[in-house]
Amino acid sequence: MMQLFLLPLIMLVIAAGVTMVVITPQQHVRMIETFGKFSAVKTAGLSFKMPWPIQTASRPFSMKTRQFNELVQVKSSDNVFVKIPVAVQYRVISTQVKQAYYELESPETQMKSYVVNEVKSIASNMDFQKLYTDKDELSADLKSSLEEKMHGYGYEI
Repeated sequence: MMQLFLLPLIMLVIAAGVTMVVITPQQHVRMIETFGKFSAVKTAGLSFKMPWPIQTASRPFSMKTRQFNELVQVKSSDNVFVKIPVAVQYRVISTQVKQAYYELESPETQMKSYVVNEVKSIASNMDFQKLYTDKDELSADLKSSLEEKMHGYGYEI
């Protein structure tokens, strides 16, 4: 009779023990939440947490450098329509992982919106020839503006 009681107890202890193990892939992190509130960041490798339902681990969150491309159609100051290809590389700042994970639902979509608005505002004040010859200036202005806006969210451009 004692064995019938002991077997489910052993199974429960094993099941709780399994929920305490957190394995995080290389170049990723996991957020640990205690009763739904952020409590820690687990980096790559093997780590432990309190059993479920006390603490939960998020899915792996990438720390890799990513890139998106956007083709922005603008109208120059001399009424010429131009399509400007823009490529943006970004990554999470390692000291601001919490902000990067929790602040924005879709960071790439937000960045694309900033890029389109910024390129249109800069290009509308330039004529076609200047757009072509000063593309490095346009790129530098776009980078500094985007970096300023996204740094607070934990992203580096």
